Amino acid sequence: MIDNPHFREVTSWEEAGAWLSFTPLRPAHTAGRELKSLSVFVRDHRHRELAEADRSLEAHYVDFVVSQSSPGPTEARRKALEVSYGADPVEIWVGGHPGRRYELGSRVPADDPEGGSL
Repeated sequence: MIDNPHFREVTSWEEAGAWLSFTPLRPAHTAGRELKSLSVFVRDHRHRELAEADRSLEAHYVDFVVSQSSPGPTEARRKALEVSYGADPVEIWVGGHPGRRYELGSRVPADDPEGGSL
């Protein structure tokens, strides 16, 4: 168990689901691993209670943590449309499926004295 006022400790996946706006998933790779604690993030850094849709879940195992959240369609759309993937996409194939490869970061102006190395 973790001692953190921002989290509510729960005793089961079902109880966790009651505090969330989504149904938590038990990832297949966690089967047979010892679950130390389940925690639902319920308060922000100013100790304000979060709306159910803004909460997330952390499943603490012996050597790793699985975190789950549901940003909702508005946040997912914002991230998909506002994230810059870089300049000059190149069409590629990955595992037999079409995709795009992007250079990291934005295009650096030719007169940039730093050369975009920041």
